[in-house]
Amino acid sequence: MRLGLALFQKYPPQRFVELVRLCEASGYSDLWVGSERFYRDPTVMLTLAATNSRQLQLGTFIADPYSEHPALIAARLATLDELSGGRAGLLLRAGGTALKRMGIVRRLPLTALREAVQIMRGMLCGETASISGQVLSVEAARLDFAARADLPIYIATRGTRMLALAGEVADGVMISTFATTGGLTHAVEQIHLGARRAGRRPEELELIMRVDTCIHEDGVRARAAVRAILCRGLAASYPDRSWLDALGIQLPDDLEQVFAYRNGHLAESVADRLPEQIVDSYAWVGTPEQVATRLAAVIAAGIKRITIVPHLLPKQSLTRMIRDFAQIVASGALSILGAPCAT
Repeated sequence: MRLGLALFQKYPPQRFVELVRLCEASGYSDLWVGSERFYRDPTVMLTLAATNSRQLQLGTFIADPYSEHPALIAARLATLDELSGGRAGLLLRAGGTALKRMGIVRRLPLTALREAVQIMRGMLCGETASISGQVLSVEAARLDFAARADLPIYIATRGTRMLALAGEVADGVMISTFATTGGLTHAVEQIHLGARRAGRRPEELELIMRVDTCIHEDGVRARAAVRAILCRGLAASYPDRSWLDALGIQLPDDLEQVFAYRNGHLAESVADRLPEQIVDSYAWVGTPEQVATRLAAVIAAGIKRITIVPHLLPKQSLTRMIRDFAQIVASGALSILGAPCAT
């Protein structure tokens, strides 16, 4: 199993460096560094991660083709790859935070990601990219230095059509927020459908499962830590409910009316009313033993690369949660499966 950690840019540089070193020392394989707009600059944070680790695979969490041109994303990630000795990966999504506040319109997301991957893959392979697309265009763009042609491009999504697109064009897929084997099965089916449609072998795609989590000895309290982020996700994805439909989940009409505003702060105001089924379907919360059982189930289902996004209760220690997930939850899951512990 490869265990990954996603961190947003909430932390001052020195604290972030401490977390990077803790992540590597605790046995994590992957570190995904946030790309949230108006937080600390992700390029600087990725540079700190590269220079303060030796083995961690590093990636964007998550770049988008609206707030930054794919040609510039390709140059940035190729530079990070060069700096880190070949440890970079590029994770893309079809949205992006704060687009409205920057006057950016999120248009034709499936087309935008397809065109973005085409631009970036060509440039990473040393080609001169010239594309006049429906959303993105580039003319005679070529990297001025040699890049790693096989630098992996992943797509992060939970939407049905986007999962299929990822299967068509990406090197791997980060399956976002599905936290059950049922949701995982749905996502993998869509990815494989897209791969076969493109004449690709589905088994060649690398699958990563990304789950919001909170571990705490008080399992009831742990659930409260993820409610706000889940509500934000429901607002951000509105009106796409394919990922809910796949699990037979229907939200109450009064909540959907709130999420329809696509306002994260407003969405958080109804967090206490979020159905328990949503929490269980899209997050791992509870005691370390409870979360270990859920982790074991997805490993048994065939997912070997897992990334967690930790969420904290007031006064809860991030340092402890990072350590506990690797040392107690992950090792506990492997023990359940009768496998040796080697994250």
